[in-house]
Amino acid sequence: LVDRYVALTRFAAGKFADGGLPPERIVVKPNFVEADRSPGHGGGGYVVYAGRLSIEKGVMTLLEAWRQLRDVPLLVVGEGPLRGAMEREIAAHDLPVRLLGLQPRERVLQIIAEADLEVVTSEWYEGFPLVIVEAYAMGTPVVCSRIGSLVEIVADGETGFMYEPGNAAALASTVRQALGDPARLREFRRRARHRYDALFTPERNFRLLMDI
Repeated sequence: LVDRYVALTRFAAGKFADGGLPPERIVVKPNFVEADRSPGHGGGGYVVYAGRLSIEKGVMTLLEAWRQLRDVPLLVVGEGPLRGAMEREIAAHDLPVRLLGLQPRERVLQIIAEADLEVVTSEWYEGFPLVIVEAYAMGTPVVCSRIGSLVEIVADGETGFMYEPGNAAALASTVRQALGDPARLREFRRRARHRYDALFTPERNFRLLMDI
C-alpha cells in the first residue's frame, strides 16, 4: 500500500533495497536546514565537533588524533555517555580541547561559522547529519570519515576532506593538511555555502517533496 519510500541518500536507498523494499518505489530526498544568518568567515583559530559524545560518533578517535594536534584548539559541542571518559582523556594528555556541553542552536551556528573546520568522525553509518548541512550553511568546510552516506554529502576536495574512519593518525594528518592551506580553505568556504544554496535550503526541499 506504500506508494513511495523516501530515503535520505542513495546509500540508504541501496540498503533499503537490499533489505527487500522495491527499488522502483524508493526516492531520495536529503535533509535541509534553514539558515537564518549569513555564512561566517572562519578565522576563529579553532576546529569544532558538534554532536553526541558516544562510541559510534568516533569521539575517542577524535581525542587520539588531537594528541598530534596540540597547537590546534578543538571545541566540542554536545553531550553523551562518553563525556566522563573524554574529560579524563583530555586531562591525562593535557589536550587543547574544550567540552562546551549542550548549547542553544544560535550559539552552535555561531561557533560553526567562526570555526576554521568542522570535524565529523562517525564510525557507524549515519542517516544524514544535519550538522554537515549547518556547516555548509555557515560556509565551513568539513573533515569527515569516509563511510556510508557521508561520501555523498561531503565532496572530498571541494567542500571538505575525507579520511579513513577510526584512523586517528589519518584524521590528524588531514586536519593538519587542511589548516596548512588558508587560500584553499577560503575557496572551500565559498563552495560549501554554494552547495547549501543549491541543495539544502527549505525552498529546494519543499520542491523535492512536492515532486514526490
